[in-house]
Amino acid sequence: MTSLLRIVRFTRALAPLYIAIIACSVLTAVAGLAVPFLIGHATDTVAGAVGGQGATGTAVRTVILIAVAVLVAELAVTVISNVGGWFGDVMSNRMRTILSVRYYDKLLHLPQRWFDGEITGTIVARLNRSITEITNFTKMMSNSFASMLITTAAVLAISAYYAWPLTVLLLIVFPVYVWLTSLTSVKWQRLEGEKNEQIDIASGRFAEVVGQIRVVKSFVRERGELADFSRRFRSTDATTRAQSTHWHRMDVIRRAFLNLIFFGIYVIIFVRTVQGQFTLGEMVLLIQLMAMAKAPVESMSWVIDSAQRAIAGSKDYFRVMETPVDPRTAAVMAARPTDAADAGHASGTA
Repeated sequence: MTSLLRIVRFTRALAPLYIAIIACSVLTAVAGLAVPFLIGHATDTVAGAVGGQGATGTAVRTVILIAVAVLVAELAVTVISNVGGWFGDVMSNRMRTILSVRYYDKLLHLPQRWFDGEITGTIVARLNRSITEITNFTKMMSNSFASMLITTAAVLAISAYYAWPLTVLLLIVFPVYVWLTSLTSVKWQRLEGEKNEQIDIASGRFAEVVGQIRVVKSFVRERGELADFSRRFRSTDATTRAQSTHWHRMDVIRRAFLNLIFFGIYVIIFVRTVQGQFTLGEMVLLIQLMAMAKAPVESMSWVIDSAQRAIAGSKDYFRVMETPVDPRTAAVMAARPTDAADAGHASGTA
């Protein structure tokens, strides 16, 4: 996670966009949380009318007003989430620009001996992969995960008001599920690193061969280059099988644990409703809130998967950025800022 925080600090010029995204996430969560309460109120109104506890005409007007309120809340979610998505798209593109320009600027000032030990195409492939993984993760976080976190916190507080055992079970499921996912990710990330190494080398060699195709043909190296390219990609098959087997085995354990916890949650809600502690509307409200809490838990494996890719990509990125530059080039840079650095600064201005 430290690597991702470094990316945020590295792109601090995007702070206004970060703030706008968070604001949209808060508003989306608030509007979304209003819907279960409205539907719960509508359920109690209908149940009362059917049971003869209120006038039918009054109940009809009430449920129509509630339906209008639900429509307004859902439209608000639609509009605000898309506004936040727009900010997220702009932010991720500007982040890509900043990271790409600074990476290129760094490469231009590295000593020749650094390039002697690298395949040119691999440098390009690493740039594309690292920055793509970083920006994809930040875009995903800005477009959905931030609002889910806020919603989850609100659900915990609301469920504690109605029935504290529900909150206890939710507080158990979140850390345990994340812990099981993190255990999965340790091995997964190691295997992903092995795959990335082979793919980067193969992709880098591919770029060099295409760029020097006349030389390759003059030495009749087509068959040898193809064999090496095929070997490296085929070597990722075994790694992918091991990676997928480990991931899905752990996913069965995670989901079984999640199913067991939510079994307990639903039992509490249903039993207390039968005993008269909850109205039908409150039961519907709580069921919807639990569904809202379950969604981020179920997507946690995907979020951590994306985060692990971004962490690996950021490590590759900073490994290059931390390489010492040629002292003579550094002196020139100190005397006169480069156009690339200026471009990177300009692109980071929100």
